[in-house]
Amino acid sequence: MQVLTGRPTDHGHRPRSHDHLTLEPALTTADREAVFHLRYRAWQAVGGMAPNDAEQVRDALDDSPFAYSYMLRDRGRLVGTVRSNVYRHGQPGHHLFLFDFWPTLELPWLADAGPVVESSRLAVDPRCSESYATYVLRLFRAHNANAAAYGVRYVVSAAQRRHIPFYRQRLKMEAVTEPMPVPGLNVEAGSVLRLDYPAHIGQIEARFPDTVLSSADAARLVVPDAVGVAAAAAGVGARP
Repeated sequence: MQVLTGRPTDHGHRPRSHDHLTLEPALTTADREAVFHLRYRAWQAVGGMAPNDAEQVRDALDDSPFAYSYMLRDRGRLVGTVRSNVYRHGQPGHHLFLFDFWPTLELPWLADAGPVVESSRLAVDPRCSESYATYVLRLFRAHNANAAAYGVRYVVSAAQRRHIPFYRQRLKMEAVTEPMPVPGLNVEAGSVLRLDYPAHIGQIEARFPDTVLSSADAARLVVPDAVGVAAAAAGVGARP
């Protein structure tokens, strides 16, 4: 489930330079801990979960070799994070985080979808409400890198009902389930969202330059395995 607070505004019609923003995978212990703490602060800001002594939000997928968490910094300060998970249906060790909420959910189209990229654990610093839309779009670069490298058809996620218009309008994600209660969280009902990546990525990038990848972005951000590293090194899906 994603954490969006405040009322994001759309800056996509007026391209701006955001060179002060940097996006990197969280690979060190210190970086991962910072990500877990930011998730916690975001959830506490919206009253979405009970406090815990560690003041962290983490789960088993954080230790998966098929997923990276990413750190977005604004002039060096951590302001956002998202996790990008490369999922292959039926393969050992592969798991979608959305099934942690809805373990009996049936998504028949997954069986024939090939590799899928899942967005989860998105969180933005609650103090940065004026920049939510910009930050979320820049974080999407992580999914863009993995979707291009792995040749995916779909990017999937889950979001609360009130946030679905944001994802539909900006990232062309459509709800593929009815709203469902979210066990364990103090939030409204949520739905599974799906982006047809090949069909819409060109339009997304044209409207929102913050989502556009360079070859250097792709090589730095992609979750590595034999397929992904080779594709990223060759610049598959990257824009100069």
